[in-house]
Amino acid sequence: MSLKQQSLELMKDTLFAYKGNNFGYTELAIGVFISLGWIVLLEINSEFIAHSKVLKFPLLTAHILLFSFIFSEVVRFYAQLYYYRRCD
Repeated sequence: MSLKQQSLELMKDTLFAYKGNNFGYTELAIGVFISLGWIVLLEINSEFIAHSKVLKFPLLTAHILLFSFIFSEVVRFYAQLYYYRRCD
């Protein structure tokens, strides 16, 4: 493998990593905004919790954030895998 081919392979790997990071962190930002919206909604209308049993789930905000983080990592790895498979 020549030096030029190695350089192109490294550039391709870097590009795929950037694309995967873009998708993953976009999903993470969406999850954070949903979580912040949840906190603001509860501060504005505290009686909202009393009407629904689903909303009484303990530490729901922490669960939303944790799920968003895990899901963003899955999306990031899947996007990288998708671009590697599509390139070959």
